[in-house]
Amino acid sequence: MLNAAYAPLQALVPAAMQDLGYGAAGYSHVLLVEMLGTLAAGLLLGWQGDRLPLRAVVLGGYSLAALGLLYLALSGTYPAHLIAALSVGAGLGISGPPLMALVGRQVPPELRGRAFGLLGAVSMLGMPLALLAVAPLAERWSQGTFYAVAAGTLVGSAALLWRALAAASLPDPSVGHSASSASTNS
Repeated sequence: MLNAAYAPLQALVPAAMQDLGYGAAGYSHVLLVEMLGTLAAGLLLGWQGDRLPLRAVVLGGYSLAALGLLYLALSGTYPAHLIAALSVGAGLGISGPPLMALVGRQVPPELRGRAFGLLGAVSMLGMPLALLAVAPLAERWSQGTFYAVAAGTLVGSAALLWRALAAASLPDPSVGHSASSASTNS
């Protein structure tokens, strides 16, 4: 869902940068800021990942991306594009690995390869299918409407994910992981 909600940002930013007078350079800046957000999220996960509550991190990442898209829906300015790119990049970067860790802990070992293969296929198809779905509407809807719908999709996805994770009611192994692994290694 995160990739599908992210599709309008990728589809509409080049035209938005042209309309705002920034052209290809503006689009490059947006992509750079997005990558910096993803890099910052990766550094955070690398530094504190085993200490973070995975479920909260996944939901926080979805929420962060949704807030950026909502801000962009309300203000289509150049700075709003940069802020949205940063928050969406960080949201993507911080949600993916913990979500995969949660899935890996909830799927029996003999089925993990199939589960991750299916998730990978769905993830790879999410953006292109969303782009195909929104392309016919690109001329009819405003960019703000697209960004608001994308933000709503993320909020809805986060709510569904919250219910699914709560229903699983499995303990979050990341909480207290460092202390237990340190005691077993000594």
